[in-house]
Amino acid sequence: MAAMPTQNSKFVMVASGKGGVGKTTTTVHLAYLLDGVIIDLDPKKSTRYFKGLRSPVLDLKDPIPEGKNVVIDAPPSAELVEQYARKYRELLTHVVIPLQPTAEDYALARHLYGIFSGIPGLKVGVLLNFLGPDRDSKLAPTIVKEDFGWNLVGEISYRPAVFRNVRTSGLSLDSVDCYVPASVWVNA
Repeated sequence: MAAMPTQNSKFVMVASGKGGVGKTTTTVHLAYLLDGVIIDLDPKKSTRYFKGLRSPVLDLKDPIPEGKNVVIDAPPSAELVEQYARKYRELLTHVVIPLQPTAEDYALARHLYGIFSGIPGLKVGVLLNFLGPDRDSKLAPTIVKEDFGWNLVGEISYRPAVFRNVRTSGLSLDSVDCYVPASVWVNA
C-alpha cells in the first residue's frame, strides 16, 4: 500500500468466504457513513456498479488521503481473506462479516472469526443480511448469539432500510439510506 491511514483512522475489512451475501453493499454504505475510501479487492470489482459514490474507490497501490477511513471489499474467498488478514493485520481495526441465515454462512463466519480473533485489538462483527419471514431468518439472531456469544446492538429495518444511530464494534453509524433488507448487527 502506498500510504497508510493515520493513527485515528478506521481500517475496516468487509469479509466473507463467498459472494452474494451483501459484502459490496455493506462496503459502500460503511465507506459513506465513515466518510472513507473504498479498496475493492473483489475480482468482480462490483463497486463500479454503484453510481454516484461519494467515497472514492482506490487500488492497493494508491495513496490513502490523509485522515480518511478505509473500507476494504474483500474477495469472496476465505483463503484470500486469510492472506489479506495476515498481510494487513497491523492496520486492521475492524472486520464486518456479512452472512445470510444459512448453515453454510454460519460455518464460514465461524472460520473467519477464528482467523480474525487471533489479531490483538481487532473488533469483529457479524451482519445478518437478507432476513425474511422464513423460519431460518427468525432463528438467525438466536443462533448467532448462542454460537458466537454476541449481543444484538442494533437493527436495520426492512427495505428501504436506514441505519439509525447504530453503534457496533466501535463504529458509529448515524443515518443513510441502505438497500439491504432486514439486517441485524451483532458484535464481539
